[in-house]
Amino acid sequence: MKFGAVLAAISLMAAPALGQAQTTGGPTELRSKIAVKNFDRAIDFYTRYIGMEVSPLRNAHELVLEFPGGKDHPVVLYLDTCGEPQSAADSQILGPEACKNGFHAGSSWLMIVHTQIPRVIATLKAAGYPFTTMPAIGEIRYLFIKDPDGNTVELAGR
Repeated sequence: MKFGAVLAAISLMAAPALGQAQTTGGPTELRSKIAVKNFDRAIDFYTRYIGMEVSPLRNAHELVLEFPGGKDHPVVLYLDTCGEPQSAADSQILGPEACKNGFHAGSSWLMIVHTQIPRVIATLKAAGYPFTTMPAIGEIRYLFIKDPDGNTVELAGR
């Protein structure tokens, strides 16, 4: 699939939310974007430890991760090219301002409400992957992980 077709598909995915926002006057959906240096490494982390799935929406610069069974709150992984020579296409998509303003691998904090915290902890322990927990607040447990690019992933749930 060519870059323009993927960009159009991503735009079409956002179109209903944009139309709804215009009629309701407020936000309607959440999309998170995380900068990473290596798609394969990021895909392995987010699918293996967090339980996300790779969407078919992908181009040379972005790919979409989703939670199984739903399209709610997809996470867009953006290939961080800050500090590297950029093609004209890269400059049009990211632009030099994003790098200047701190959008780079390791600069994001993603908070996910997760329903299987014990399973995630067991998977992380079995793999020897480092994580931090904090005391539960009521029934809600908190888990903090750094993805392979240094982005913080906070999981909260039971």
